[in-house]
Amino acid sequence: MQNLTLEQIKFIDTYLQKSDVIFVDIRTELTDHIASAVEEKMEVENVEFYDAFKDFMAKNKKKVLRERNKYLASLNGFLRTLYKPYNILIAISTAICFYFLPEFVFPSINILIFVSIICFCLMQTTNSLITKKRFAYLEQVTFSLTVIYFITLFFNGFYKNFEGNKYSLGIVSFLLIAFFVHYVLTLRKFKKQYAYL
Repeated sequence: MQNLTLEQIKFIDTYLQKSDVIFVDIRTELTDHIASAVEEKMEVENVEFYDAFKDFMAKNKKKVLRERNKYLASLNGFLRTLYKPYNILIAISTAICFYFLPEFVFPSINILIFVSIICFCLMQTTNSLITKKRFAYLEQVTFSLTVIYFITLFFNGFYKNFEGNKYSLGIVSFLLIAFFVHYVLTLRKFKKQYAYL
């Protein structure tokens, strides 16, 4: 099978970018999908890259672009990482810590969680403004964590001086730490694996 050059892969990425595929992670998945299909077409039909690309997109553009800017699959991607050994270790460590923590520190932990979520939102906004790169996976998971946090506040004492119980705070703390690890690994993966972006 013929392998595409870096310039040809960049061409596909630029095409998708101009087609309003705004999220980097979704765009790279689509780029990989299109590149594989174009490589196969070049091999089977013995045509040049641009002809294979043009023919593939003429037949599949609607189907491919239907996947752009999708949001819900990102949450599923994060949830699958929760079963990884490092996250199981984080969950056990968080449970042990919260079991032994005295009640009077919970309001401080609650405020720390709130500030952390705000920091994630600011980091993503800053990253989007400076690098002009948005990640659907990270934005969706941040939104989901924020919703989970405010639901726990509602059911566990938002109306009582911004407190929560150790179970809800433990769960949200674990999800926040797991998301931080996911955030760093996602950015590293895209920086290392997709140097053309």
